[in-house]
Amino acid sequence: MKILLLGNGLVAKSIKNVLHTDKDFTVYVVSKNDYDLTNFDAVYQMFSEYQPDLCILAAGVVGGIEKNISNPSELMFTNSRIIINVIESLPKFNVKNFINLVPACVYPSNLLRPAIPKDLFTSPMELSSLPYSTAKIASIVMVNALRDQFKLNYTSLISTNVYGDDLEIETHKAHVIPALINRFTEAKLLNKKSITLLGDGSPVREFLHSDDLAMAVLSVVNNNLYQKNILNVAGGESVTISELANLIKSVTGYSGEILFSSSEKNGTSVKLIDGSELREYGWKPLISLKQGIKKAFDARNTNKF
Repeated sequence: MKILLLGNGLVAKSIKNVLHTDKDFTVYVVSKNDYDLTNFDAVYQMFSEYQPDLCILAAGVVGGIEKNISNPSELMFTNSRIIINVIESLPKFNVKNFINLVPACVYPSNLLRPAIPKDLFTSPMELSSLPYSTAKIASIVMVNALRDQFKLNYTSLISTNVYGDDLEIETHKAHVIPALINRFTEAKLLNKKSITLLGDGSPVREFLHSDDLAMAVLSVVNNNLYQKNILNVAGGESVTISELANLIKSVTGYSGEILFSSSEKNGTSVKLIDGSELREYGWKPLISLKQGIKKAFDARNTNKF
């Protein structure tokens, strides 16, 4: 099978590593240095060259709360251009299979339980990330439109918050786990007596290591799960941000006090998704949150010192 993997960030690198272990796959990885996915002509040229059997969209501009607030137009327009150019081109080049990777922020912000695909569009998304999540939820609508019109094997995987071992990848820097690992490590080196974090620590989140997400993608491919238009890829544990901060504090060895500034930048109070459907096909996350944070922390120290 000829696979075209779009993206060169944390998730794409994990997917590439997993796919390369199967000799039946020929994997081509395209980054923004190879083709400008915001340019339709470049995307057209890319598909003309590779003619893949499967395309995986893991490209885009991402950021945490701060970037959502400071640069919403880039998150909206850049991601929208990539999404439209890629997805619209797929049937033109007879791409038989497509996996669209989507973040969990597309779900309504007021759910107090794990989200399921039927919850999409039932109420508003989180306001602080609305430009980004609007672009991403549009990709699901586009995929479903192609499925309905052309009966294609295209599916969207909605994943929970993803983290991994490479804390220096530009598109990953603003996310909570790498950001906290860096902050606690630096605070320890500077002997800071306290560290102040945004929000009040109460939001509930779950996290998924990028290697586990890559295995979920492989499960979709190997089990031919394209009949499912949407599948959730959930983490194994839920924690409050306060609990997460204390876990990272323990792993990094920081001994100071953790303070929280306010509740103004909490974001969604609960962001969990129900991944039971994918688990029925044998996939489950294998890296616990503590193991994953330790891996990321060790990788940071190995790379920097």
